[in-house]
Amino acid sequence: MALSPEAEVQVAGPVIWSGGGRRLLHFSLRYKNAGAGELEFMEYGVRLYGAGAQEYKVKLLPKEQPLEPVIPPYSERTIEYYAEVGDGFALEDAVFRLIRWDFGTAGFQSVLGDLAVPAEYEYAVPAGTRTAVMLDGSRLNAYAGAFFRYPGPGREQGVTAFLHLASAGAAPVKLTGLEAWLELEGRRYPMKDAEAWGELTAGPSGDEPLSAQFDVPVDADWGGARLWLTRKASEEAGGEIDAPLGSFALGEPRALAEEKPLAPGGVQIVEAGRLPLEVSVDRVFEHPQGRLNGLSVQLRVKNASKVSVKLPSYEYALLSGEGKEYGAEPAGLEEETRLQPGEELTVKLEGALPYSADASKASVLVKEPAGEEDEEAEGHLLPLAHLALPAPSQEEWTPETAHPLRTKSGTFPSRLISIKRSPHLQEDLLTAEVRVRGESGKAKPLPSMTGYFLLDDSTRIEASPVVLSPIGALRDSDEASLYWIGRVPFKTKFSGIKLVLEEETGEGGEEEKAATKELAAFRTDGTDAAIPLRKDGGSRRSALHPGYSAVVKQARSFSGPTGQMAVVLVEQTNAESRSMKPPALPGYFRTPAGGLYLPAQHSEIAGDITPDGSALVAYWTRLPYGRQADDLQLVLGEAVVPFGGTPESGEPPAAADNGADTAASSSAGDDEEDGSDELYVNPAAYPLPEEPDAKGTLQELVLYPFSLSVTKVERLNEGGQTSYRLNYTLDRGATYESHPEGRQVAIEVETEDHHVTTKTYALGWADGEESGGEGSDVLATGDRKLTIEQEGTGETTGAYRVRVYEVFQNQRVLLAEDEYP
Repeated sequence: MALSPEAEVQVAGPVIWSGGGRRLLHFSLRYKNAGAGELEFMEYGVRLYGAGAQEYKVKLLPKEQPLEPVIPPYSERTIEYYAEVGDGFALEDAVFRLIRWDFGTAGFQSVLGDLAVPAEYEYAVPAGTRTAVMLDGSRLNAYAGAFFRYPGPGREQGVTAFLHLASAGAAPVKLTGLEAWLELEGRRYPMKDAEAWGELTAGPSGDEPLSAQFDVPVDADWGGARLWLTRKASEEAGGEIDAPLGSFALGEPRALAEEKPLAPGGVQIVEAGRLPLEVSVDRVFEHPQGRLNGLSVQLRVKNASKVSVKLPSYEYALLSGEGKEYGAEPAGLEEETRLQPGEELTVKLEGALPYSADASKASVLVKEPAGEEDEEAEGHLLPLAHLALPAPSQEEWTPETAHPLRTKSGTFPSRLISIKRSPHLQEDLLTAEVRVRGESGKAKPLPSMTGYFLLDDSTRIEASPVVLSPIGALRDSDEASLYWIGRVPFKTKFSGIKLVLEEETGEGGEEEKAATKELAAFRTDGTDAAIPLRKDGGSRRSALHPGYSAVVKQARSFSGPTGQMAVVLVEQTNAESRSMKPPALPGYFRTPAGGLYLPAQHSEIAGDITPDGSALVAYWTRLPYGRQADDLQLVLGEAVVPFGGTPESGEPPAAADNGADTAASSSAGDDEEDGSDELYVNPAAYPLPEEPDAKGTLQELVLYPFSLSVTKVERLNEGGQTSYRLNYTLDRGATYESHPEGRQVAIEVETEDHHVTTKTYALGWADGEESGGEGSDVLATGDRKLTIEQEGTGETTGAYRVRVYEVFQNQRVLLAEDEYP
């Protein structure tokens, strides 16, 4: 509508938005001043009418910057309004009456004309179309990009949608208070973790891709799917409203990690910090690992965005053709890896499959832990990519990756995998892994080697060799991982470290030290010796026992007369096809910065674990004053014990079979006998999960691997004595075969006059163990009853509280409490 020969106004973007129990119509007036003079837009206004000429009060949408009263020559300005409308208001009935304030006429206004919404009007822009949106007077070019879905917990699935924003002007635009919504079948779903967008900026030179995550029903209909962009706006009367900025039609989302993997050579899009990455499999190499078929997968990752990207701590796995999952570890990947725009990185994954699995039908999974904001998804890994592996080939070792060990028995290519530094009582351990390989031709016996570490090319630390088992000969492409262990005072500092391997030449008399020949020297930066942190908290496959994996399940702070104690439960799972003894995993607790180390005692697993079975191991330590369990990290290694003798006997150490053997064999010198004296390799640190708060109901209490629910509580007053009868249900995870001994449950009853009665129960393992009845000291699985006799004499009345504690090592932690009349 023309305001003058050189000025006009347009009603733009009318849309109805419902939320917070209110239904609001949002729209804008877009003024265009094509003249040489200023346009005083404050002289103009707008009134809103619906069906039956009903008028609705129009309000100005507040902005961060105050409005200027005039529009400069040859420029435009957009003013945003909103009005509260009822359920009967329809957009096609809306009439926008434009007025000019005129104090010389009746009613102090003159009507310029009415504008209605055209029948063909559509607020949402088609899929893949760019549009302009206004944010606090700044124009942004926007379009919806990639749209993905992936499996989620229960009856939900996860959705990720990318939105691209760029400043239409020369100056960058601050993206403040933005949120995204996903509309499906007329219902809008809010984005998860809106704070993740924070204070972002859209520059003029390129798009700023934002990603929004949603949880939607698994059977959602994708027809008519829309992505909405809103901003938070404060009302003059207080409170906030969501003001729509734009709506984008979406097509069918692309499924991530479907059951059928992407064919070899295919490229999958995953996200890293709201930015897209292209992931594909380059090559796969086979290298035997004893009774397993080792696979090295070269995963190619490319930054497909226009800004630098930090590579997340993804979880990787190999999937056999039969659908069985095996862990895969990235080798040599730095903790802080960034990719520049367009940069490619080859991530080498090391894993293994049983020889019975067909490697030609295997695939690789790239997964990421679900967000902590969804309690139901705790511990759930989102499969971001599922890629079929190309046909494997025999790996070619190049001079850049291999170092020849020229021994008396032959030449063996070798590679340094890592050198790590980890705590051990009043010392630190230096542990190095070197992988050696046989060459084509006749099988050759692996020579007996010695070694030492050299710190900053000056300080020599003797190193003892560790082997997985007696190795006879290496044939063709057979591989073996060898470990060396040395000890240094824990305050030792160094910036560079070198591992030197030697072989005895046979020269030298009986009274002389045998002469040696240097075979190889591997050098690395001292900073590379830091213990790697498993930020994702996911499971970790054992290097010495590839069929086993471990994952931290729970961390709690127990209290007692002697202070506080951190107790962490670690689940070990056997993914092999045979029952096996679980490996011993010695542990230490440390602060995140690594300044404080506390030796951890741990329980033992008796006997073998069957295929696909699991067992829990408890790790505990006394907490320094003022600390909680979730303030710490748990460092786990893989135990090794002397092979054929003690460390003083000169025989090489070997991998430990189980906790019992380790405890019996690993004590040496003045080491303590509490489990902290165990030698170990392959250390890794795990962040501990946040401690759960005590519940206000006695239902579904988690005591891994049990779940306890008290379904009924009643008080009985008989014969001058009070007792309490509780009905309970105790369930146990079907895959668990053992749990740490000594864990108990204490049930406490407190009356109104603070009379406290406590009874402690053992956790029954086998179904129906003991009687589980009212007089038993064992909580048995299934639906049961128990009776607690109140201590002292006399009947009681009034309200009382029932508390449930987990008890371990005479310390306890409150799980839940509830009050009963």
